[in-house]
Amino acid sequence: MPSKKWLAVLLLVTVVGCGSKNKEVERIIESPIDYHSHLSPRADMSRYNTWDWLSPLVDDEALDKQQIEEGIRLAVESAVDYRMNDRGYRRVFSTPDMVINYHVAGKDIDADYMRQMYDGKYDPKYRQNFDGPRRARDTWKEGSIIIFAFDSASGEIVWRSSATAEVTDDAPLDKRVERLNSAIKMMFTSLPGK
Repeated sequence: MPSKKWLAVLLLVTVVGCGSKNKEVERIIESPIDYHSHLSPRADMSRYNTWDWLSPLVDDEALDKQQIEEGIRLAVESAVDYRMNDRGYRRVFSTPDMVINYHVAGKDIDADYMRQMYDGKYDPKYRQNFDGPRRARDTWKEGSIIIFAFDSASGEIVWRSSATAEVTDDAPLDKRVERLNSAIKMMFTSLPGK
């Protein structure tokens, strides 16, 4: 049986360790969120009134979003739904003007990765490029979320926004969802409203 002195030392180490872990989680939760948005120069946003989610890929393995925690997936979809409604776009389940998709980066990714996803594996109809040359310099760090709005008729992207922040699975789910909602709110400030 361990001595009382050993148990006291173990308890002190555990309490100190938890305290430093909590401070690190708190630091991460309070760290800045960086976001960027792009509106296609050809997009006439006045002609878009309705939206729906882009149908999921049959090969789930190809999408990082399929591998994220269920609570986070639901939070992303709920926040996007709320923000689209807030901007004046109505969700419909047939023949929408725009289709929306998102990608949560489970690793650092670049424009080549996204090109493969949207010009190949996902659906060649939905292309991730704007006018002119592709945005070859775009990169997203692990933990980034990228939201796309595609013209449902042409397949061209009309708007894209991404947010990047330091993340940790050690934070409680409610804190991660709160941070995610803040990021998505920032991202949608760049989507023209109705």
